[in-house]
Amino acid sequence: MSWKNKFKEELVKMIKRKTPQPQEDLEQNNGLEYLNKAYELLQELGIVESKQQFSEQFLGKSKFYYGVLDCEKRKVGSHLLHDLTLNLKQIKECFDDKRLSEIIKEGQQILRQRVEKYYNL
Repeated sequence: MSWKNKFKEELVKMIKRKTPQPQEDLEQNNGLEYLNKAYELLQELGIVESKQQFSEQFLGKSKFYYGVLDCEKRKVGSHLLHDLTLNLKQIKECFDDKRLSEIIKEGQQILRQRVEKYYNL
């Protein structure tokens, strides 16, 4: 069997697989948990009132994007985490709340882990 056919077979198996690998599941949960924490904190601070507002103003997506991510437990892309972390840094300049600093650090840590994994560092 040629390497192309073997690669194709493995790719088809991965696509058909219904449950993610444990490491993928962990990464998925980290990103989604971070979004949930950020949303809850912004809601507590009175900055956002709904998931729709959070989706549009902090994630730069459609108003139902965050709700769908949360409901379907989808993997959160690194670009989305990066954008959210930058938006939180801007909010931190206006709000003197220690929890903002903590959540920003958490977001940076998740991003750092993803970069290290990607480049095998």
